[in-house]
Amino acid sequence: VARLLALSLAKDLKYIRKNLRVDASAELAYGRLPVHPLFYSDLGKERALRDDVVARLLAAVYLEDQPEIRDATTFAQRMETHRKELILRSDEMGVVAQKIMQGYAEVHRSLDNLADGKIKDDLRFQLSRMIYLGFWIKTPWAQIREFPRYLTAIQHRLQKAVQDPARDARQRLELEPFQKAFWVMIEKYHGRRVPERHPFRWKLEEFRV
Repeated sequence: VARLLALSLAKDLKYIRKNLRVDASAELAYGRLPVHPLFYSDLGKERALRDDVVARLLAAVYLEDQPEIRDATTFAQRMETHRKELILRSDEMGVVAQKIMQGYAEVHRSLDNLADGKIKDDLRFQLSRMIYLGFWIKTPWAQIREFPRYLTAIQHRLQKAVQDPARDARQRLELEPFQKAFWVMIEKYHGRRVPERHPFRWKLEEFRV
């Protein structure tokens, strides 16, 4: 269905891709993201930010949280009903994509200057499973739109950790068993449970905020 949508909306999507609100630095940074540490070898090692955002745009507007399309009539109706949303939603997604790549770069600069190895390891673990090459393909829009907030929370954590490292350690140890249990479970059931679509995966992120 997604492929048929892309073909049917080719002209619209070409315009959106060209005018997406991301700059060259964000595109370059996205292409240099590491792959997911555990899964998604199907994503490959070369991806384009604009292409992946447009793919998520199609899914968000036409497929996510909506009944499955099973016939031509439903397809045609949905395509026309949501067509006007494409430009509006693409503007929002472009802004979020830009913020994510900027925030990601800022966090990594902060990590490079961080002396505490345990905090650094914890944050790299968190980032590697949230922002990786192709995350726009695997992660629902409802979660991606929260990524700038999560990145801001990381920066706040780094600032507070300098002032009160003991407090940061307590909070990290409180989360650690739940985080470990979740990823052990995901690895065990890989293929049947997608982490980006598991509600508890995002509760872990909200706990960190």
